[in-house]
Amino acid sequence: MRLSKKIINKSLKGGILFSLTFPPLFLFFIMKYEKHNMQGTPVYEAWCGMKRRCYNKNCKDYNYYGGRGIKVCNEWNDSFLTFYRDMGEKPNKTYSLDRINVNGNYEPSNCRWADKSTQSINQRKRKDNKSGVRGVIFNKHVGKYHSYIRFNGVQKHLGYYTDKNDAIKARKEAELKYFKRVL
Repeated sequence: MRLSKKIINKSLKGGILFSLTFPPLFLFFIMKYEKHNMQGTPVYEAWCGMKRRCYNKNCKDYNYYGGRGIKVCNEWNDSFLTFYRDMGEKPNKTYSLDRINVNGNYEPSNCRWADKSTQSINQRKRKDNKSGVRGVIFNKHVGKYHSYIRFNGVQKHLGYYTDKNDAIKARKEAELKYFKRVL
């Protein structure tokens, strides 16, 4: 099948003109082209960022997403309009896309718009965490367990503890104090 320059020019908005037979992959691209005039909007940028983190190995955050096996569901990966239909507008500029299960994929049942406070609660444990509790790590330089909490983008030091259970207790009490307002 041959496509005329006129069809391609119209499909790609004045893009490259070809006059040869195209492989089916290129035809698929033309058929999947969506017109929505939302490039540059906050929700479109969130969609692009989600895909970039999961599939672009040159993205600085790739290792935390795609590198860990996090993917975008086919419906959202293939269509911004489907993502937009499912997620809607960002409530305001301080909200960002959040996965409810931090080890789960980007899909309608696992995503929401969340503010920084909500996202600070919903984080996975650090890679160097040996305590099994988020916000409690063993500091080998001090020889004690360090308990901390991050809230509204600020990390708060809760203390150093000889006993791991005391550090965990301090963390749990801080969660009640800081996160209770958000939950």
